[in-house]
Amino acid sequence: AVISIDFPFYRRWHDLCGCYAGSGWSEATKETVRETNGEGGPACEFVRATLRGPSDAYGYLNFANINEDGRVVAPPEQLGDFGYLVNRFIHTAQHARQISLNPRKLFQVQVWNSQGSPQSPQQREELESLFFVAFHHLQRELKHGDAHLAAPRAKLSPSD
Repeated sequence: AVISIDFPFYRRWHDLCGCYAGSGWSEATKETVRETNGEGGPACEFVRATLRGPSDAYGYLNFANINEDGRVVAPPEQLGDFGYLVNRFIHTAQHARQISLNPRKLFQVQVWNSQGSPQSPQQREELESLFFVAFHHLQRELKHGDAHLAAPRAKLSPSD
């Protein structure tokens, strides 16, 4: 598995499935997971996808976007091709203005696995667990910034 915390994007949700499609993978399934914490507020909203790749490879992906304050940036509601066209039009119209209009940096967390057979339910559960560890680690880093650097750093593990 690959755990990745990626460079900032500016103000726009980044759909990582498109990046994999550009390198030869095709989407098999894609689901937006909107989980809540015990108080009813959002805990993590992310995308879970399965992909098919070259040479009959199977990919499994979890990813989310987080803003520079550590808040989750929810995946947009899926409106099919119409929603994609509207989002593309807005992005194109505002692209030149994005940097100058109070840019908000978005960071991306992903856990990716590819193999020669479909991932088992146990593998998917473990990969999702790794995703949540990476997600919460990045969220903590963004929320607390340099204030916690003097404290001992925890290692990234599923038991966090």
